[in-house]
Amino acid sequence: MDLIAEGIDVAIRFGPVKDPNLIVRKIADGEQLVVASPDYLRARGTPTKPGQLRGHDCIVGFAGEFSPTRTWPLRTGGTVPVRGRMACNEIGLAARAVRRGLGLALLPEAMVAADLARGDLVPVLRDDVGQDAPISIVYADREYIQPKVRAFVDRAVPALRERFAG
Repeated sequence: MDLIAEGIDVAIRFGPVKDPNLIVRKIADGEQLVVASPDYLRARGTPTKPGQLRGHDCIVGFAGEFSPTRTWPLRTGGTVPVRGRMACNEIGLAARAVRRGLGLALLPEAMVAADLARGDLVPVLRDDVGQDAPISIVYADREYIQPKVRAFVDRAVPALRERFAG
């Protein structure tokens, strides 16, 4: 999502931020990992090797504006091909889909930590597939930052650090 074009003041991003027009304040270290619901794994089996992901329903994001992601990162470098059952550009929707057993998803651990703790979601290929994904608050790089944005960021950063830290 293009914050400037959409008129959005502040966003939380999971993963690297590549837009040079944004100011990035890192909140915490994080990681993305592949997760699935126990129901999905009972019905379809649990992949034990990255190459097996191609035979599973994956919930993917977008590599560009219109192109669904076709690979997921390997922890040792490189990527593994995936087949998307569903593609969406909103990780909240992807998380809801994986909770409902629609497939596997590569999601920020911070977003699904409570699901993992309860056993509602299960990590898959944790040592093989995933990547570091810092958690950041971002806002437009402007000469003059609105006081409401500055006030929000100054209050939100410590609260988010407490929420997402270790």
